[in-house]
Amino acid sequence: MQLHCPNCRSSIVADGINLNLLVAKCASCSNVFSFADDLDLSVADKPQVDQPKRFRVENWGPDLTIAYRWYTHAVWVLVFFCVIWDGFIVGFYSSVIAGLSDGKVETMDVVALVFPILHVLIGLALTYACIATLLNKTTIRIGGHQLTISSGPVPCGKAILLQAADIRQLYCVKKEHRHKRSTSYTYELNALLRDGVSKTLIQSLTDYQQARFIEQQLESHLKIVDERVGEEVTSVAQEYADR
Repeated sequence: MQLHCPNCRSSIVADGINLNLLVAKCASCSNVFSFADDLDLSVADKPQVDQPKRFRVENWGPDLTIAYRWYTHAVWVLVFFCVIWDGFIVGFYSSVIAGLSDGKVETMDVVALVFPILHVLIGLALTYACIATLLNKTTIRIGGHQLTISSGPVPCGKAILLQAADIRQLYCVKKEHRHKRSTSYTYELNALLRDGVSKTLIQSLTDYQQARFIEQQLESHLKIVDERVGEEVTSVAQEYADR
């Protein structure tokens, strides 16, 4: 069959078609669109995603465990920034406290101790984020008819506990984060419960394939037939457009 761009109606060449993601990119107008509907394919017909490198999977009968580390090489940029930031704060307070210990207590010295409190809080938050990224891992476990998701050893949010029977569908969505001069994207894995409520299970995944892999593993283990969810449909095309 011949694909045509829904925006400008130009024919799509083979190089612009991604059969794994079922999306295409028009060479004429750069429009990215899904052609799954044209092929009459459901989400369940998509190929299985390969296991990401940082992921570990253990499947023992009724129990399933998926674990992955938070660590990425990009964290070292944040570590370097934290060293500079924290070093400045420590040096500043050391000089002020040294002046106070000499008995020269002045109003300006006291003000100097209080004024950079916001910078201290930012430094603590960044340092905490660095330590968590270096040490933490997320563990997703199905056992005893329950789904649990926890992260550690550095505390970072409450663990999630759901009854497996309450999960109707799993789907991943894309989140856009606008910065001053750039835009970044992360991906979430959500659960649609039988009462119609959607619950976010995992946030801040840097790759769509990671979210999709977890979704497929959980759906396969829980014997959930994959169906389209409104928010999920566009995320496939958007992920391809960002590459």
